[in-house]
Amino acid sequence: MLFFLALVAAAVGVVVAVVPRTSGGEPSLVESLLPQTYFNGYITFHDQYGVALPEDLSVDRMTNRANDCAGGGMPPNKPEYVDADQYGRARGGWVCLMGPQAGVPDSRCLAPGSNDWRSAQGPRLPELRFVVHGHLIGKSLGGEGSATRNGLCVNMVPQSREPNSRMGVQAERRAKGLAESSPGVPFLYWVVPVYTGKSYMPDGIWVFIVSRLGAESPGPFVNEHVGDVGGAP
Repeated sequence: MLFFLALVAAAVGVVVAVVPRTSGGEPSLVESLLPQTYFNGYITFHDQYGVALPEDLSVDRMTNRANDCAGGGMPPNKPEYVDADQYGRARGGWVCLMGPQAGVPDSRCLAPGSNDWRSAQGPRLPELRFVVHGHLIGKSLGGEGSATRNGLCVNMVPQSREPNSRMGVQAERRAKGLAESSPGVPFLYWVVPVYTGKSYMPDGIWVFIVSRLGAESPGPFVNEHVGDVGGAP
């Protein structure tokens, strides 16, 4: 039996997500797997920094997408993203994982604040050794780093080295393993970066993995040296 952990109270604090069951012992609908309390850390973080929870990434909107994924109403293994914000920052995406994950080749685009972006500025900005190119949806799950909408990067953000590495193991490898070990079950993999003010580097990245078998939230993956990366004017 699987136990699903939701690490959702900022960088610390552990909440155990109890998966509701119907009277017949079967998993209930996806809506019941996503109670408002499950997202307390995500919502509290936005409130703490005075950032409104974006409508297109709200709990209600993502619950609907989770149901679409579970019910076969979303194309499998095809990442989707919301538009970048007014500062050119990626804001989030999701993919309905199902069965074997072939992955995609590594690629990148000029995400604001990243070292590729810094080297392209005039005058050129110095490289930040603690910054790596972070995918919101990793390439092992089909997330192309070069993905754009309206000419702006939507799947890449500057990220601290250590949380980037942890996210690759705890979130991406975990989701890939779930999809491949239960090939008949769709899993919604949903990623949201959260920013303070105009900073180019997100303060943290939230990941949620949802299916009719249960729900979990590895992370959040909290970055370091956010202020050193700079932000929009």
